Amino acid sequence: MSNICLTYFFFCAIFMIYEEKGMSVEIQENIFKSSNIAFFEKMSKSELETFLKNIGGKTICFTGHRPNHLPWGYNEDCDMCKEFKAKLLNLVAVCAKCGFETFISGVALGFDTFACDSVLAVKNKVPNVDLVLAIPCKNQPEKWGEVDKQRYNDILSRANPVFVSTNYYQGCFIKRNHFMVDKADLVIACFDNQKGGTKSTVDYALKKNKNILFIKP
Repeated sequence: MSNICLTYFFFCAIFMIYEEKGMSVEIQENIFKSSNIAFFEKMSKSELETFLKNIGGKTICFTGHRPNHLPWGYNEDCDMCKEFKAKLLNLVAVCAKCGFETFISGVALGFDTFACDSVLAVKNKVPNVDLVLAIPCKNQPEKWGEVDKQRYNDILSRANPVFVSTNYYQGCFIKRNHFMVDKADLVIACFDNQKGGTKSTVDYALKKNKNILFIKP
């Protein structure tokens, strides 16, 4: 069995322990010792820059929770959400400074949208930054509210969309997530160990031995 497979099974076992004991990402730092996995809140600016530069890549993808799994829900006006957005913007700016140019988002509601907003804000100052939207199907926002649809269309107009599938089918979101991870040199994950699409994407990134940077919601 290859070292990569052994590493994957090890991380899967660790995640099972987290689920049983309710451990948070903050505690995971004491277990993850791999040099290609890091925790944003526990790094100094110099440590973060060293981690990013050592990757030597150009492409980042984002994965994270939707509003119903974020502490502030849909209330983006609360201080907690504003602080998180500022933290994410700072992280994206440092990534651009360290040579990353292509940022891939699945442009779902919640963290994906925050990531898009951050990349577009950095792009205003760093023109070579490129936002790529990995869209699972053309009717992705069909059931969203009008405000969310307008926000989606605004992001779409300022980014480079890639339609991973034309029409919706069961599994198109998984295909989108795998597409992003496969293209990325670094995965930025807003993840607190809840089951769902973000966890499956993190699991896939671990299986592929990708560099992962966790950021706490």
